[in-house]
Amino acid sequence: MIAETAPVELKNLARQFLELQQGRHQQNQIHRPYFACLAHQYGLTHQEIGDAYGMTEAGVRKMLKRAVK
Repeated sequence: MIAETAPVELKNLARQFLELQQGRHQQNQIHRPYFACLAHQYGLTHQEIGDAYGMTEAGVRKMLKRAVK
């Protein structure tokens, strides 16, 4: 699994990308779950994704669960 072997640089890059994505939130609402899934695969926790998106950890879990369906 990628999350177990992802170097710290990939986690930092994923975090920066989420923060950039948050800035464009209104334009790209449909892409948020996709990018959150990628960030989670690169090793970010639900809390880290939530911090970048301004969401709660539970909200991130729910968003990811809906995105998988």
